[in-house]
Amino acid sequence: HPAGDSARKATQCLAFSVDGGRSFEKFSGNPVLRTRDSYDRDPKVFFHKPTRAWFMVLSLSRNNADRDHATYGLFRSKDTKSWELLQEIGPGAWYWECPDMFEMPVDGEPGLTKWLLMKGAGDYIIGSFDGNRFNPENGPVRIQWGGCYYGAQTFNEAPGGRRIQIAWMNSGSKEDRPNAYPGMPFNQQMSFPRELTLRKTAEGLHLFRYPVAEIEKLYAKVTSAGGRDLVPGENILPSLPGELLDVELDVELQQAKQLKLSFRGQEIVHDVEKNKLKVFGTVNPAFAATDGKLSLRILLDRTSIEVFANGGQADASRIFFADPSDRSSFIGVTGGPARITRLVIRELRSIWN
Repeated sequence: HPAGDSARKATQCLAFSVDGGRSFEKFSGNPVLRTRDSYDRDPKVFFHKPTRAWFMVLSLSRNNADRDHATYGLFRSKDTKSWELLQEIGPGAWYWECPDMFEMPVDGEPGLTKWLLMKGAGDYIIGSFDGNRFNPENGPVRIQWGGCYYGAQTFNEAPGGRRIQIAWMNSGSKEDRPNAYPGMPFNQQMSFPRELTLRKTAEGLHLFRYPVAEIEKLYAKVTSAGGRDLVPGENILPSLPGELLDVELDVELQQAKQLKLSFRGQEIVHDVEKNKLKVFGTVNPAFAATDGKLSLRILLDRTSIEVFANGGQADASRIFFADPSDRSSFIGVTGGPARITRLVIRELRSIWN
């Protein structure tokens, strides 16, 4: 619709490829779905083999004016051209933008699967789906803190049966960050791809997210250490060995009051007494030590840092803009000793020639 047209509406349209995705042609019968309100958006489409039907989960925005009554609409089609509404899931402010819906196996239980309904920030609801209705069983569950992870979507039919997710690492408006990516022909970036797994924990089923194994193809130089004591006043990593890093750290917290890490000014601080981790200035209640042990993994890029705790049970992402020459870092403790049982620092090659 022409810009400024007060009657403009978002509609869902179809494009298809006959050459493996190298080129696409728009369907002559577009739009394939018209909905009631303006700005209904963000279709995620998947094929459901048991019912031989296509399904679309769509953000029904209530004209962007009433988030408390927003829903996700679940639509079904036999040919991807004619769609029927099966269910509205919600309402509530949680059901806002960028839905994703998919089935996942549960670790250790052959044949046992659950369905996940996910929002743009990665929060999720676990439930069941029979081809007619999604039935929530628990949630929503928050998994991400840090403010730079949104619009998350997963790939259907990924090789090896994996569920791979990528999100938008939003850096805010130009008014907030006028010097974002100086000299670059783009603004903002995508997250590092994460593999999702659904696992049993003491608190029930929980979604884990962890960097995809393909990161190993970028490893250039590896430095490993373990069995090292940390004492207050010592910094065991006074400078970064490279610009692009994949750092894994396992710590027995012992008598330490705080574990402190810093990479180019981006701080990660664990309060041992409260058993809370503050990542980039925000306390993340999902980051907690178990039996006095904490496992962290940090992916450091030129303008981003992504932190994963306890094998991906929680993660946080942040965009930052530091001096490219800044290689400052810190790993240390306050208040008492701790012990590093594993420290692996991998320098990465750039994906760009």
